[in-house]
Amino acid sequence: MLLGCREADAWATLGPTFIGLTAALPGRICQTGAIRTTLDIDGDLMRTLLARLPGRSKTDAIEYAIEVFLADDSVDRLKKLAGTLEIDDLSSELRALDRTT
Repeated sequence: MLLGCREADAWATLGPTFIGLTAALPGRICQTGAIRTTLDIDGDLMRTLLARLPGRSKTDAIEYAIEVFLADDSVDRLKKLAGTLEIDDLSSELRALDRTT
């Protein structure tokens, strides 16, 4: 995913700040929106993940696993908030207003 490209000269003054966040093209440097990193992941864990997601690269499989975890965690956090807020049921009043307009 390329977010934006600039002439290489314009980025030269930024130095190493953007290492890992840019991709070089002939005469241009483009932001990719990705962060390049090195992880030490248990081999059995990675093999199991890749077996459950056949055809995906390691990067795609890890990104998918993170997305699924974050989605599930968001649901869990919302469930924990259940009952902590007073919510008035205005549905009948809103339906009545809707029918008169």
